[in-house]
Amino acid sequence: METEIQSNSSSPLPQELIDHIIDTLPSDIPTLRSCSLVCRSFLPRAREHLFRQVDIGTPHLRQSFYNLCHSSPHILHSVKSLIGVTPGEEGGVSPDLILQSLPRLEKLVVSCTNWSSMGSSFWEIVSNLSSLRSLTLNGTIIPSICILSSLLSSRVEELCLSETDFVSNDVCRHGSHDTRVQSLTCSGNFRPTEYERIMSLCPALANTARSIDINLYFRNHILRMKVQLDLGILRNITVLHIPRDSDVHRDLPILNIRHLHSITVRIWDHHSRPDPNAGLPDLGLLEWWIQNLEHCKNSDIHRVAFHVYYDSLYLPSDDYSVWGKLDRACAAMSSLRLIEIVVMPESLTDGEITATLAHGMRAIADQLTLSTRRGIVSVSVR
Repeated sequence: METEIQSNSSSPLPQELIDHIIDTLPSDIPTLRSCSLVCRSFLPRAREHLFRQVDIGTPHLRQSFYNLCHSSPHILHSVKSLIGVTPGEEGGVSPDLILQSLPRLEKLVVSCTNWSSMGSSFWEIVSNLSSLRSLTLNGTIIPSICILSSLLSSRVEELCLSETDFVSNDVCRHGSHDTRVQSLTCSGNFRPTEYERIMSLCPALANTARSIDINLYFRNHILRMKVQLDLGILRNITVLHIPRDSDVHRDLPILNIRHLHSITVRIWDHHSRPDPNAGLPDLGLLEWWIQNLEHCKNSDIHRVAFHVYYDSLYLPSDDYSVWGKLDRACAAMSSLRLIEIVVMPESLTDGEITATLAHGMRAIADQLTLSTRRGIVSVSVR
């Protein structure tokens, strides 16, 4: 059959079957390249996967991709994701020239410190990308929330901000702009500055986000998230809980999480000792999250995940009764379909990891008896 395919330059197989086979190789670049050379019917689907995501993070990659676009313009419609976009260097290819030639671009990742370094024409092109659904800004100082809002237009559904900041604190009321952002990720240096400021400066965005991924660093960040949860709009939250505030454990409010579908908490819990260079330990934060779950007997929560870090100071004799409290809280939630506990090593030597984590996994699993009977428990190591 291989000889027949190569000689006839076409395949006797149905096109749907060929596409299905090639779809099983989305990340196997060498095989996809080979498939693209088999015959004409193999080429379109293989090319679609080969050029679905393009990285132009270096001047050489940018120039190579620009040259390829000129020699083979048919690949432009295959590019759905463009990453590594940075300001152009003198004498090099401007990112504007590449961006304006990608009519079906859905995801864009931009890294720049100075907003103006990308050029006004670049941001104008971004705002006019009709297929753009996901926008990521890394290390960017944004002039104002209104500028960001106009950039999002009414098409972007996923916004990711990492190590970003705003020059102006002017509140954006979204007079002529609408937003459909449903997934908001804010990260960088363990601070949810972007999230906190966006929620306060851009009410329209705050009222559309369905999923958030943020870091909880100080008490006021927890209070800010409570405000958003009280709106009843959020459905999924992912938090990295690393408090460094001396008052973070005192009288924490109970969060309104009944309407959430998924909760993922990454946390250093009571097994860690205080680090004078990093701040206070996370004493009691796991129990506080469990208290929140205890108020959710009638809820929409389908999945609860705790990613717990263990360090070299952890002792196998530590008290595991806190997981029993989680088990009892989750047993009362009829909507719950999965409790996921991920034990993650932190600052452990190779010899310590096997014994310590194996003991920890068994001890945790032994406490989750009620949930085990329902078959909704998963305890693993990452």
